Amino acid sequence: MFYTIVYISSATQDFSEDDLVDLLNISRRNNILDDVTGMLLYRNGEFMQALEGEKCKVESLYKKISQDSRHNDIVVLARKDLVERVFKNWSMGFENLSGSALTKIEGYSDFIDVAFKDEEFRQQETAYNLLKKFAIS
Repeated sequence: MFYTIVYISSATQDFSEDDLVDLLNISRRNNILDDVTGMLLYRNGEFMQALEGEKCKVESLYKKISQDSRHNDIVVLARKDLVERVFKNWSMGFENLSGSALTKIEGYSDFIDVAFKDEEFRQQETAYNLLKKFAIS
């Protein structure tokens, strides 16, 4: 059994592409050690993150994240058990980043650039819906 927390928050500082890449690299390294997967989106000063893994590890990571001064106004959207991971091989996704250099970063996902069809879409439907809701707001 897995567990997930999904939250939104507001950045307390501007994040450049370099800042986001640094955040990706640090989070990827730490998440691998804790066997935590998920997705982090950043758009116009707002974050949305889904974390998933063992409940104690996810709750511990969320507690640490919630104390990070780089964001505030944290609102938890969901806390629930999962039968399986939704973001099995994910670390983060960024709506505002582009460029071929990003695709070489371990943990970067091109999910937002992929046209989902048939079976591939069905496998990623939850991720797509999360991203779609975030992008529209």
